[in-house]
Amino acid sequence: MQNLKLNFNIISGKKELHKLKNYLNDNNFKNVFLIYDNNLYLNNKYLSNFVDKHQFYLKDEYSYHFEPSYELLSKKINYYKSLKKIKKIDVIVAIGGGSTIDFAKGIALLLKNPNKSPLSLRGFPKNYINPLPVIAIPSTCGTGSEVAFNASFIDEKNKSKLGINVQENYPILAILDPLLIKGSPKKVIYSGTIDTLVHTLEGFISVKSSTHSRLLSKKAFKLFHSNIFKIINNKYDEDDLINLQWSSSYAMMGMSNSSHGLSGALSYYLGTHYHLNHGIAGAIFLHKINFLNHSKGYYDLGYLIDNNKISIKNRSQQVLDFIEKIISIYLQEFQLKEIYSLLKFDKNLNLFIDSIKPVFALNPIKLTKKDILSTL
Repeated sequence: MQNLKLNFNIISGKKELHKLKNYLNDNNFKNVFLIYDNNLYLNNKYLSNFVDKHQFYLKDEYSYHFEPSYELLSKKINYYKSLKKIKKIDVIVAIGGGSTIDFAKGIALLLKNPNKSPLSLRGFPKNYINPLPVIAIPSTCGTGSEVAFNASFIDEKNKSKLGINVQENYPILAILDPLLIKGSPKKVIYSGTIDTLVHTLEGFISVKSSTHSRLLSKKAFKLFHSNIFKIINNKYDEDDLINLQWSSSYAMMGMSNSSHGLSGALSYYLGTHYHLNHGIAGAIFLHKINFLNHSKGYYDLGYLIDNNKISIKNRSQQVLDFIEKIISIYLQEFQLKEIYSLLKFDKNLNLFIDSIKPVFALNPIKLTKKDILSTL
């Protein structure tokens, strides 16, 4: 028996952001806490006009320089608890990238559990009061946080990346509006889209994948494959962005019903030790891990391509070639070859690889620590 858990409500299209007020009114939400990405606000007139035009019960900007941390959560929740208005909040709206949405999920839980510290809720906590509802409006084509309950946070002291994961944190609504992405710097779009590719492939190849979860991953790959070069060649329109937003959502649905993998797990090391963007960090390892699998006889990547005229092995190679082409373009854009050469593969990396050994069991081909170190 195969189970498939989906918990989402998505509306998508140009100017769909303006339907937010109707949704809030229809569901009798009166005291809305808006958390928005400040960098997006400063550089996207569509968002700034929306934020300035509409009244919200409480507003705050997310302006942290990197992925959210438990330390940031602690600082911000203490500030929020000092506000007299905070007890009347009945819904949180998060507009921004995955970091903004994850931050909002953390705050949604902490506001209903004011006596708990962020670190006490790390992992998969028990014995908590259900969080405030969250509406997620992503400004990237990548993280998939709008259809997941998981929220990632970094422990700055221990340089580890964990999370606050409670199933009641599924966003009650996601709004995909391409005007929040259109005009974004290419690096911003790249860092999001490559995260989609990581989620797609990891969910697809995981030993925990099922026929149904693979259908979601395959849909994500098809949308990604059909639209990504329009972005790279700067010849895209709003429909292409919507397709990539849906690709991101499908990728996360597939991976959420499967599991993450080695590329994502290894990326945590680069994020916590080098503050490298999660999606780009994952890209560094993505081709290496899949090439290793292919070299050891794993060809299931070929099922991502609908072409029965050639062998599954050759189709798998086509996917690998596609991944390599995309990543080489991204590496050049981010000058990651230079960054990669500066990384210190020392005892910290060895200890980190030891700490993620359970993830090795999710890979479809048996890989060892030696395999990973040799390919790095």
